[in-house]
Amino acid sequence: MKKFLLLSFFLIGYLSSYAQIMPQISTENNEVWYFIRFKKGRGVLEDMGNEANILTKREVRNRDAQLWKLTQAADGYILTSKTGRKMNFDNERFTTSSTSNITVKLISSTDAESNPAWNIQRVGAAEDEGMNQWGGAGYDKELGEYYLGDGGNALEFVTPEDLWASIPELPVISNNGITVWYYIQFKKGEGVIQDMGSNTNVLTKPKVDNKDEQLWKITGSEDNYVITSKAGRKLYFANERYQASSVSENAFKFLVSGINNGISVWELQRVGSNKCINQFGGSGFDKELGEWYAGDGNNPLIFVKFSNVSTSVDDLSAGNNIVVYAKDGVIMVKGTDQSYKIYDLKGVEQRAQKLNSGIYVVVVGNNSYKVMVK
Repeated sequence: MKKFLLLSFFLIGYLSSYAQIMPQISTENNEVWYFIRFKKGRGVLEDMGNEANILTKREVRNRDAQLWKLTQAADGYILTSKTGRKMNFDNERFTTSSTSNITVKLISSTDAESNPAWNIQRVGAAEDEGMNQWGGAGYDKELGEYYLGDGGNALEFVTPEDLWASIPELPVISNNGITVWYYIQFKKGEGVIQDMGSNTNVLTKPKVDNKDEQLWKITGSEDNYVITSKAGRKLYFANERYQASSVSENAFKFLVSGINNGISVWELQRVGSNKCINQFGGSGFDKELGEWYAGDGNNPLIFVKFSNVSTSVDDLSAGNNIVVYAKDGVIMVKGTDQSYKIYDLKGVEQRAQKLNSGIYVVVVGNNSYKVMVK
């Protein structure tokens, strides 16, 4: 039976391998560095130090511990982080070491939800097992071994250039000068999160135009965001369910789920939890919200900007993490140190202050934004 199982894995992997792109093997004269990113949870492998367990982490620019190269060995490949330490295996976990290493094979994933993807298999491991996120997908996971084909094994090799191009754009964060309201809509089932009243479990509901209980703003800073409904209550976790509360709040992280047809898709993880907001009992309307592991199909969310963006500014435009808005006849640009120019619709350059009512085009680098001054 086991031989048949192994043969099946081999044949499926062989046939599906044509969909995979083999990462480039580094040589002494040509080093190619990759993020190794799991398809579920979107964590990348990080070298945590000599003889320390490798962990999955959120990607960080210019961090050598998150970049890996493959070099050829007699029986497979050696994985080396840009810190110089090599992938090793000790006490049932993948580690990094400056003195010893393992060799690995790349096996095509058989998980239909994750393909195209790879499994990393340690040479000498059971032939039907590969590297796996231990205890579910997400960040800060140690790496053990589990059966090939498990969704927690599937990963990809992504160059830094391709990775940063694939990171979706965060929703606009509200602050003292800007308030931006969003519908928070589940990708699966299409229900939006609705505040059902103080200390009452929130529910998924069909989207209703301009309903305060369905509109939410995001405040705070990275990995410490607070989500507040237009009714004035904050998203809060109590008794295994999410509620709206006027006195308590939780902070959240945004976990990347991907980009779908140009739309940023996210999972929301409560700070202090290793799970994400999840539609409990399946997707659809009138679902309570609990928590489940990152990568589950009932987690992904999109933030749909409400057209009436704010009562505190004249108009707002956003993109590429840059926010351009007009208030009291003055155009403001946030989120960049680049210089910018303002033009009216006749193409005449304007000063930023004391503008007449009308529509203006703001050019920031290679990007342009249309803003109305009232």
